[in-house]
Amino acid sequence: MADNEIVSYDFEQSYFALIPDSYLAWKQHIRELLDSDYSFPSGFLSDLKTYCRFDVADVILILLLSVTWTVLRWLSTETLFKPIGTYFQLLPSDHKKSPESFWKLLFYSASVVYSGYLIFFTEDYNFFHRPGLAWEGWTPGMSIHPEIYIYYMSQGSFYIHSIFATIFMDMWRRDSVAMLVHHFITCFLIFLSYGLRYCNIGLLVFLLHDITDVELEFTKLNVYLKRRGGKSYMIHEYISIAGFIAFAATWLVARLYWFPIKAIYSAGVLAMAKLRLPFSPLLTCMLWVIFSLNVYWFLYIVAFLVNVVTGQVKELVDMREYEPPGKGGTVTNGKSKAAPNGVYNSSSNSQTANNMKPFLKAGKKA
Repeated sequence: MADNEIVSYDFEQSYFALIPDSYLAWKQHIRELLDSDYSFPSGFLSDLKTYCRFDVADVILILLLSVTWTVLRWLSTETLFKPIGTYFQLLPSDHKKSPESFWKLLFYSASVVYSGYLIFFTEDYNFFHRPGLAWEGWTPGMSIHPEIYIYYMSQGSFYIHSIFATIFMDMWRRDSVAMLVHHFITCFLIFLSYGLRYCNIGLLVFLLHDITDVELEFTKLNVYLKRRGGKSYMIHEYISIAGFIAFAATWLVARLYWFPIKAIYSAGVLAMAKLRLPFSPLLTCMLWVIFSLNVYWFLYIVAFLVNVVTGQVKELVDMREYEPPGKGGTVTNGKSKAAPNGVYNSSSNSQTANNMKPFLKAGKKA
């Protein structure tokens, strides 16, 4: 960007602007890259050393917080979440799964409240209505406001904890490997955006993704609560249905509409083509990968809704989960394995076992 060039931080927030402007931005970037003497990997490493700042204190704090999250989860599971499941007399399988949903519901709820407060109720972070302002005043190695620093350290450490938790603490599911890949990508994006001081756009991305995770875990808890103590409670069936509808609608609006026209456009057109900020092409590519995953998971949501409308499904069940031994699956290496056709005839799920596809895929943010 020329020194005397005036850049507007406002842009049209629509798909009609996103697609053609993104095409022109990438066309310009590739042309400039080919015309330059940029070399890889030496140029990449040199830019990384110049623009990316990560103090030793930051690394130590993130690692300590990661351990803290893990200890807190174990303590809350043993002293709070398991006793709650026992009190409500949940089914054994649901009693085992519920602590994970309680834990994630608490974290993502706190994340949404905090990021939502900063974005909607403070003047310094009005990035939802004017996402271009996320880049205003950027300089390499600039200081980070304490409220953003705390949030980023919490998110980065939580996703490191989540990698450990997926392997050693969570129930192993059909998409657990995909979740591990997602967590590694998310950690990379968090640390890259922090080191480059692109935390403002990260704040918006977190908000647009975490809100669906709140609805997902809330819905799953009501699925667990509808059968307990030898009885069925239809109120939780109705709440879980309403929660799933809200989850699907929010996913469509937040992840498939707002996320691309606000965050991706801001990074891929404004930051990359107009401001020419370092590593903005890499950041934009990773955001498009996240968007692609969001589209992929949404296809499962649509497929489940179609099954509901056609009467093939009567109630909500998380079909990512493996069936316990003796209920239609076999065990390999100590873990349950799905039957060849992926269909189970569990007595507790007999109404929904047939012709059902995974639907509660938990896609994440950057």
